[in-house]
Amino acid sequence: MLLGVGIETALAQTNAQNRLTVSSIQALQTVLNSNPSTFATEIELDRDNGVLVYGVELNNGRDVKVNANNGQIIRVDRDDDRQRNAPKVPMRQAIQTVLTNNPGTFVKEAKLEREDGVLRYEVELNNNRDVNVNANNGQIISVDNDD
Repeated sequence: MLLGVGIETALAQTNAQNRLTVSSIQALQTVLNSNPSTFATEIELDRDNGVLVYGVELNNGRDVKVNANNGQIIRVDRDDDRQRNAPKVPMRQAIQTVLTNNPGTFVKEAKLEREDGVLRYEVELNNNRDVNVNANNGQIISVDNDD
């Protein structure tokens, strides 16, 4: 489990040796390249033992930690309770759509979920905006501002 440090605090404490140099899309690509035939169900930027990491959850129950400074996989955990049906749109494509429509932002968290019968990605940005993307067609469903 990642430490419960808020992302704003985590980023404020970042120093030259531990800064965010790897994007969420790069982290996803690294994880998916090393885990063929899987898809991501969630990605979250946080600190783990003082290191800024992306936690990427996969449909096969793996939880992969990627160093956000150098892009290296640092740990793989297993949670056998997770198994999901594949969305038509991969998470990295949904994130790219959100980032294209929100320049200058980065992803704090993205997760695959079903709401009101619709499979969607909820993508939380560093500007306190939540963007929901339909996981079957890639279209933005809604944008919410967290205040």
